[in-house]
Amino acid sequence: MPIYLVQGYNAPAFVDQHSLVFAVSHSGKTEEILSSVQQCLERGATVVGLGAGGPLRERLKQAGAAYLAIPGGFMPRIAIGYLMMPLLTFLHRWGLAPDFRAEFEAAVAEMARIGEECRPETPAAQNRAKQLAEALAPYIPVIYGFADHYDAVAWRIKNQLGENGKYMAFWNTIPHLHHDEAVGWEMQPELCRHLGFLLLRDPEAESEKMKKRWEATEEILRQRMGRVETLWASGQGRLARMLSLVMVGDFFTIYMAIRKGVDPTPVPIIDLFKAKVGQ
Repeated sequence: MPIYLVQGYNAPAFVDQHSLVFAVSHSGKTEEILSSVQQCLERGATVVGLGAGGPLRERLKQAGAAYLAIPGGFMPRIAIGYLMMPLLTFLHRWGLAPDFRAEFEAAVAEMARIGEECRPETPAAQNRAKQLAEALAPYIPVIYGFADHYDAVAWRIKNQLGENGKYMAFWNTIPHLHHDEAVGWEMQPELCRHLGFLLLRDPEAESEKMKKRWEATEEILRQRMGRVETLWASGQGRLARMLSLVMVGDFFTIYMAIRKGVDPTPVPIIDLFKAKVGQ
């Protein structure tokens, strides 16, 4: 079943009465989502909303569409569980996804373990998130995942580095970057030395070809870049292993801010954009 991600103001042209649309906005105020949802409703698509209320909930209520309400009152970037699990449950109950309860329980157990390992009280010698922050804090972070599995995790950690860590950061995927971005590694070596790379790996999901690509990537990066670190997935099942990287990554981005003496919670520039767009 194909799944398409839309982050702009316009719904794809193929959306029609046969389409299932999930409209996800924690605040319910995201204007590009409100715009594209309106188009989907006008085309007769089945729309399911997810969030903590706001105009999105009211609009879908008026249209007679379903809305999955989650708790509000906290930052959207820490609501990943509330935003992800209802979607998986909905898809399963509609027969569009397998029963994931066993994987969910394994993921919860692994995140509990990581929570202990990465909490502030755990010293850096046993705390992978603190180790990564110490290693990469002096550099501009670049996150690499691999396509079909951990590209979304790389994107998530890059975004968290912006919101939590207050770092300009970048991301890409193996093997795609070998066809374009890697060419840039040969240029301006004085700039490359300011880049610190985090490689997201999972030996249980990597084919032999992918392992060779990772090994070649790491070898070349270590010759040219300021720092290269690897974060390995852990846990039982794909969901647990993906979320293990997400959770260590979240702690890592918070420790990046703390190392700079910066509060990771406020995001004033996002508020500035909202104010300027709303003028």
